[in-house]
Amino acid sequence: MSHSHGHSHVGEGGARPPSRALTIAFVLTLVAAFAQLVGAWVSKSLALFSDASHMFSDAAALAIALLAARLAMVAATKKFSFGFHRFEIFAALVNALMLFGIAGYIAYEAWQRIQNPSATDIPITVVVALFGLVANFISLRVLMHSGGDGLNIRAATLEVWSDLIGSIGVIVSAVVMYFTQWRWLDPLVAVMIAVFVLPRAWGLFRESVEVLLEATPTSIDLAKVAVAISAVSGVVGIHDLHIWCITSGKNCLTAHAVVEDLTRQDDILVEVRQMLHREFNITHTTIQIETSHCAQSACSIAVHHDNSDQNMKGHTHV
Repeated sequence: MSHSHGHSHVGEGGARPPSRALTIAFVLTLVAAFAQLVGAWVSKSLALFSDASHMFSDAAALAIALLAARLAMVAATKKFSFGFHRFEIFAALVNALMLFGIAGYIAYEAWQRIQNPSATDIPITVVVALFGLVANFISLRVLMHSGGDGLNIRAATLEVWSDLIGSIGVIVSAVVMYFTQWRWLDPLVAVMIAVFVLPRAWGLFRESVEVLLEATPTSIDLAKVAVAISAVSGVVGIHDLHIWCITSGKNCLTAHAVVEDLTRQDDILVEVRQMLHREFNITHTTIQIETSHCAQSACSIAVHHDNSDQNMKGHTHV
């Protein structure tokens, strides 16, 4: 059996990470969070404290995302051959865990407040929440026009969105309390802000864990990739196919391709690489060329042509 290994980094490199946008959003979010924390302490508004806590979490997430963007520019080393792109995923995971913790704390404090309602200084609450609303709006505009689409950029954008909605909720609840004296509304809005964060925190946690476990990216169908490779002229089978991502948008693939004619292996590799990049956004590939199929029990996924009817058949082995 003859073997040939093909390596490709098609389309890698790319634009400089949007560090400037992250820096602006971080500074604005941190300043607004401090203002809301002080305002919450003075006004005794749990809803404002909930929004402030969430904004502090967002500021921390933005700081980590900014560090991840810087590390992504550091060249790969012998020890870290893929560079430091995976730091973004660790940052996203920490962010998700922080959001879970804050939501739990807010829920506990809200329960205490509902049992023992306390007066809230409404004018201070409204003024500080308005300041947070403006800061969130500016941060959101900056992030949305940054051109970044990484996991942390998307997470930061969603967090600022939720902060903006949270600030609106604080303002609305304060105005309603001013006219009705419904003191229980403040802790209720605090809980609503915390609950609003949970689905996003869960999605961020799940996506981060999937990347760390090297799961196949949700945007890629492993079976379809196998069939697409086998459809390339000269390829009669594909097995030991694995797809994962180093960080968001940086997909990798390894596979064994069975070919009929080894003299065409270079042309086949070029065609397979271009197809993977064009159709599946897979930019880093390692393909081993073979002339016969492996033992079925050793394959994670296998697709081959049945010469009797020229139809492609796929076999998946767990």
